[in-house]
Amino acid sequence: MSKRVLSIMCWLAVSFLTCVRTFADTTQTDTVTVFTIGDSTMANKPTNSDKQERGWGQMLPLHLTGNIKVDNHAANGRSTKSFISEGRWDKVLTLIKPGDYLIIQFGHNDEKAEGKLHTVPGKSFDDNLKRFIREAKKKGAQPILMNSIVRRNYPPTPDTPFNYTYANEGNVLMDTHGEYAVVPRKIAQKEKIPFVDMTSLSYDLVSGLGNERSKDLYMWIPKGKYDFCPNGKTDNTHLRPEGANLMAALAVRGLCEAMPEFSKYVKPDVKWSKDDVISISLPSDVRPVLNTATEIFGEDLKRVLNVSAKILPVSCDADVQVCIAPKKIKNAQGFSIRISDEGKVLIDAHDSHGAAYGILELSRLLGVSPWEWWADCNPDAKNEVVIPAYYYVNKAPSVAYRGIFINDEDWGLMPWSYKNFDKQEKGVIGSKTTAKIFELLLRLRANTYWPPMHECSVPFFLTSGNREMAEKYGIYIGGSHCEPMASSTAGEWPRRGVGKYDYMANSENVKSFWNSRIKEVARQEIIYTLGMRGVHDGAMQGAKGIGQQKEVLNKVLSDQRVVLASHNLINAPQVFIPYKEVLDIYNSGLNVPEDVTLMWCDDNYGYIRHFPDSVERARKGGNGIYYHVSYWGRPHDYLWLGTFSPGLLYQQMSEAYNRGIKKMWVLNVGDIKPAEYQIELFMDMAWDMDDVRHLGVERHAENFLKREFGETVGKAILPVMKEHYRLAFVRKPEFMGNTRTEEKDRVYYNTIRDLSWSEEEIKTRLNSYHAISDSVEKYGSLVSENKHAAFFQLVKYPVQAADQMNRKFLYGQLARHGKADWQLSHAAYDSIQALTTRYNTPKWSGIMDCHPRKLPVFNILAEDTVNTTLEKKESFIRKFNGNEGFGYTKNYEWLGHENGAVGIEKGDTLTYSFDGNMPMSAILHIGLLPTHSASQEKQSFQVIVDGNDYGIVDFSTYGRSEEWKENVLRNQAVTKIKVKFSPENWHNIKIISLSDLIIVDQALIEVETD
Repeated sequence: MSKRVLSIMCWLAVSFLTCVRTFADTTQTDTVTVFTIGDSTMANKPTNSDKQERGWGQMLPLHLTGNIKVDNHAANGRSTKSFISEGRWDKVLTLIKPGDYLIIQFGHNDEKAEGKLHTVPGKSFDDNLKRFIREAKKKGAQPILMNSIVRRNYPPTPDTPFNYTYANEGNVLMDTHGEYAVVPRKIAQKEKIPFVDMTSLSYDLVSGLGNERSKDLYMWIPKGKYDFCPNGKTDNTHLRPEGANLMAALAVRGLCEAMPEFSKYVKPDVKWSKDDVISISLPSDVRPVLNTATEIFGEDLKRVLNVSAKILPVSCDADVQVCIAPKKIKNAQGFSIRISDEGKVLIDAHDSHGAAYGILELSRLLGVSPWEWWADCNPDAKNEVVIPAYYYVNKAPSVAYRGIFINDEDWGLMPWSYKNFDKQEKGVIGSKTTAKIFELLLRLRANTYWPPMHECSVPFFLTSGNREMAEKYGIYIGGSHCEPMASSTAGEWPRRGVGKYDYMANSENVKSFWNSRIKEVARQEIIYTLGMRGVHDGAMQGAKGIGQQKEVLNKVLSDQRVVLASHNLINAPQVFIPYKEVLDIYNSGLNVPEDVTLMWCDDNYGYIRHFPDSVERARKGGNGIYYHVSYWGRPHDYLWLGTFSPGLLYQQMSEAYNRGIKKMWVLNVGDIKPAEYQIELFMDMAWDMDDVRHLGVERHAENFLKREFGETVGKAILPVMKEHYRLAFVRKPEFMGNTRTEEKDRVYYNTIRDLSWSEEEIKTRLNSYHAISDSVEKYGSLVSENKHAAFFQLVKYPVQAADQMNRKFLYGQLARHGKADWQLSHAAYDSIQALTTRYNTPKWSGIMDCHPRKLPVFNILAEDTVNTTLEKKESFIRKFNGNEGFGYTKNYEWLGHENGAVGIEKGDTLTYSFDGNMPMSAILHIGLLPTHSASQEKQSFQVIVDGNDYGIVDFSTYGRSEEWKENVLRNQAVTKIKVKFSPENWHNIKIISLSDLIIVDQALIEVETD
């Protein structure tokens, strides 16, 4: 591969999936114009839609200075023949003037057999190209010939006949242009004009990326990822913005090689070198968040390049390297970054938030991770950072308010903060900690914060300096479902409330409690939670039954609005959260004002309980989501290791976005650590849903790991993390004791009990954990010294602690039956303690607690014995993952017990076809993800086996039923159906969705026994 292509590949690693859009056509009358003629791979495409396709000629202005104009006449579906016959060439010829350039690139459509398009190499194709050249020369212009960019053609074998797509691709990129790629070179030599071999250049690029990564350049769109293309698209010819921009880069570099004098029209790259001084111009009228972001960027420059940042209140005309100009982008919080003709970095923004996100995008280009402080992801020092002249990004958030909820902070963040970091009185999470949290949010392009609210913590607004930090970092302060009107009820009512927190019996004092807070914070950016629950996470006091609760809540909402209006805050953002029992009250007909955001919730285990219907989607206030990757409560907490499935998070939040939940996303993150990756995935989706959809979960995770640990280790550790999350999806480490919390029979549910797994299943799981734990050791030794702490926090601790937790219980279960030594279990317990001690280094002393709430599951196991035998392994004669069937399904990554779950929408069918002798009677087990209905209907499906209809299967659950508890603990709703197979050798199992969406994980067939 040439150095030219390698340099583009290096840039690709930094900003490969930047959403590039073109500038509007310039109207200035430049003395020199580059005219471009060709086909759809070069042509301009609409930019006012989400259809993604771009031509490389459309991207050419990004690479050139304002001293030359690009006039792109390339057109979809045109060959040299049709371009002439339709009069397009004559039009171009009238515009060309002396000193102009003409880029000619045809071939894709000349190759087609269609009569109005087809030309013959050596004959009509040559004649047409020569005509363009000679007539342009007569006008005094300089023609340049280019051959076509390569098709992304990976046939199963090199001798497979060409097709536009293949069911199974090979690994070798094959040329499709043949003589149509050779002829332009020959003609250019004969006519003595410049030639750029775009076929070879693009071949090197696409081949170097390989058959998988090269899909990112082309219009290769998986089914279900984009609203504009729900059925997906496989197009190996036309380009996405990323691909078009890279092809334009190849073309420009080829032009400079063929015509060195053309270099004067090419924008210079931005180069920042070690020990430089970088001047940054800021507008005078900006909010504190932009000043803060600029200071952070200056610190990042110092760490990476030892560069000093000089912030100047001057215009962009001054001698500065980075210029920020707010109020130039349409969408709120949006920004664009481009390179000026003089090599300045220009950041245009809608507002100060957008400008802040823009300046911190430059920190990402420096190689600074958002987790540089919170996970000790130290950036590498560099001698030089280069931003290509053609770099351009235009971004705005997919979700207006994006943030986190620090919750269940009792054992991690709170004691770490007051004892170690802020060094305050007990329970105080001070402004120093708050500033670090807010810096993380700013780096993650988040803008919303729900502060800790447990009684053990001093409330946010009662802690000195916290409000000032919110203003400094541009963070909107909100509150959870039991913290209305900016008041942390659990911590504040005992301090400043009067009487009972009961609106039926004590409404005036409750209103006074709310009013005093609103008066205090009226000038601050607050998202006001409306409604009322109990003092903590419980139902409201006083009101009995849904009818009375609805009556009281209607009164509460009305009175809260009056309080807000009295402080001129009726237009401030407001949210109502139907969490737990409040959803039933809402469904009974509660009157929530039209401009209030409705914030829906998951069931605390990642399955969203309600999606907005058409009426709710049309509300002025819009819709939000409150989602968990950490939880304290029944049937069991998962507060420790951050093993929540990225695949489930992605699937549920994608579904939420598709169904109109776009106003506010808040993630319950526990203590932040160790849920770093889930937080970033959530925030990236909230910031740019299309970008993450295009990547998918696996590529997103891979990019995360490569950014933190480098190309080699990042790629190697990806399957380890994938397996780590899969194993935890089957059973989280915190659930391994088969215990439960908050049950009536506490003695029984606090007793460690066997899981219903066979000896073979136990050993298989142990081996799987052993394998990934060993891989962590292997690849950890390859990590550079400055990444050791990050690797321990992000990979080693969560993976190996989960491994040891499984060893503790699974060896314990075997020992209980006399099949293993108890010391294996006890050694695992000791390993957890040792790993946790190592985690709690001086900086992080007290942040990681390996026995939150001191639940029985975290104790060393008692050496007891049982008289029962271990479970026998279920004898399934056939086993299918969801993705082993066929039909109109949604495919998901990293989701399911074996990462093979698929979605089926209403009316669609998933079919498993197979041959073999089957027993007449069998039991069909169908494992589904325990999702909830998107509407008020039941979650159900129909089953047909070998033509026999077995009716409707309803797997809906209600509230915290026993069935729901079992489902969320194993992440499967298992249904069992007695079926009969035909005596034939060919069989079909059909699963037909009767709900908006069901997700099938597995189908298993067991022989029916008497």
